[in-house]
Amino acid sequence: MVDSDVTAKEQPFRNDFSTVFFVVAVSVLVFLGRSAFAPLLLDVERTFGVGHAASSRLMVTFTLGYSLSMFGSGLVSQYVPHRRLVPITALLSALGMVLLAVAPSMAVMNLGLIIFGIGAGMFVPTAVSMISAAVQPADWQRAFAINEMSPHMGMILAPLLVAAVRPVLDWRWIFAFVAFALVAAALFFMVRVTGGNLRGQAPNLGILGQLLRRREFWILLGFFGLSLAGTDGVYLLIPTFLVTEGGVDPRLANTIFGISRFMPLVSLFLAALLFDKIGSRFLMIAALAGQGIALVVLGLSGGWLRLAVVFVQPAIGALFFPAGFAALSALLPPVSRNVGVSMTLPVAVFLGVGVIPAVMGFLGENFSFAGGFTGLGIVMVVSSLAAFFGRF
Repeated sequence: MVDSDVTAKEQPFRNDFSTVFFVVAVSVLVFLGRSAFAPLLLDVERTFGVGHAASSRLMVTFTLGYSLSMFGSGLVSQYVPHRRLVPITALLSALGMVLLAVAPSMAVMNLGLIIFGIGAGMFVPTAVSMISAAVQPADWQRAFAINEMSPHMGMILAPLLVAAVRPVLDWRWIFAFVAFALVAAALFFMVRVTGGNLRGQAPNLGILGQLLRRREFWILLGFFGLSLAGTDGVYLLIPTFLVTEGGVDPRLANTIFGISRFMPLVSLFLAALLFDKIGSRFLMIAALAGQGIALVVLGLSGGWLRLAVVFVQPAIGALFFPAGFAALSALLPPVSRNVGVSMTLPVAVFLGVGVIPAVMGFLGENFSFAGGFTGLGIVMVVSSLAAFFGRF
C-alpha cells in the first residue's frame, strides 16, 4: 500500500492545490479570531475598566498557550495524523472563542485566550507539515506564499467585520461568529480532505542537537520574532495608536486599517518571483530592513504620511515569511520538519506577538506608541544584517 503523502510529493503542484486551499481556509479563521482583538481592544478596555497595558497583556496570555502547545505539538502529532489534527485544533480554537464571547471578567478572558492559543499553536506546525508534504520541494515557496495569505486575510476581515457589525451588535458577537465559523470549517475539513496521513515526530535530543548546532536556526529564530512583531504585534496596536495619538475616528481607523491589509496579498504574489531572482537571504534582509524603516517613519511622521505607511509597512513585512518558512523547512528532513517549526515559532510568537506588544502597550499608556514603533524599527534594520552570517 502506497503512503498518501509519498504519492502527494510525486504529483505536480496544481494537483495538490485543494489540500493547500483547505488548510488555508482554516488558517484564515484562526487568524481572524486572533486579529479581532486589535479593533476590539478599546471595547474590551471599556467593558472591564482596564488600560492599554492591561489589555495588551491579554496577548501575552494568548501567546503562552500558543507557544507551549506549538512546542509540544510533536508529542500529539506522533500519534494523531496531521489530517486529524487540523479539525481538532479548529474546534479547540472555537471553544476559546466561545469563552471570550461570554466572559464576565478578565479572568475568563484570559482562560479563553489560553484555550484559543492552544488550538492555534498546534495548528501552525501541522499546517506547515501538511503543505510541505502535499507539494514538491521546488514548489514550497509558491505553496507557502499562498499559505501566508491566511494571516493577512484574517487581518483584513477582522477590522472590516468589526466596522460593519459593531455599530449594531455588542463586541462579543464578533467572537461568537468566529467560533461558529471554526466549527463549520472543522466539519467541512474532515469530510473533504483525505490526504495528510503523515504523523509528526516528537522533539528528541538528536533532532534538537541538529537544530541548536546550526547558526541558521538562531538567526531564523530572531528573524521570525522580529517579523512577527512588525506584522502581527504592530497590528494589534495600530488601531488604538491611530485613535489615541492620531486623533482618527475609531470606525474610520478600523476601515482604513482593514483596507491596508490587502497590500500584503499583492506583495505575496511577488514573493515567489523575488525569491527566484534574489534568493531567500536577500529577500529576508529586504523584508526586515524595509518594514523596520517603515516603522520608524510611522513613529516619527504624522498626517497623510503616517496613513500611507499604514498601507506600505505590512506589504513589506509579508515578503519575509515565504522565504523564512522555506529556509526553516530546509533545516530538517520531512519527518522532523514539524519539530523545526515547533522549536522556532513558539519563542518567536511569544516575543513578537506577546512580549513586544505588551511592552509597546506599556509605552503607549505611560509615554507614547510612536516611540515604541520607532525603537522596534531601528532594531529590525540593524538585525537584518545577521542574514549575511547564515547559509540560506
